[in-house]
Amino acid sequence: MAEYILIALLVLLVWYWWNAISAKDTAREAALRACKISHTQLLDDAVAIEKQWLRRNEKGHIEICRIYFFDFTIDGNQRYHAYVLMLGRRIGRVSLDIDDMLHD
Repeated sequence: MAEYILIALLVLLVWYWWNAISAKDTAREAALRACKISHTQLLDDAVAIEKQWLRRNEKGHIEICRIYFFDFTIDGNQRYHAYVLMLGRRIGRVSLDIDDMLHD
């Protein structure tokens, strides 16, 4: 019986790892797309997870939500912060806060 529990935990761990890698790749692609649309440059070609939690979606299913932060620049001189909110496998929001940059 203990072997089955161990196998189930191992399968769950592998699923979580695969899901986290997939979400990070999707968030990175969303950040690249947002930077391209706004004529900015994604710095370090990376996103970093800041927070994750569980919630119920519209259908009542539990999903993992994650916030990924990334840095971008307009002119190459100043670094600005932004984020991608992932709701399960979907992109919930990408925020570059361009209005805040214009007032700096």
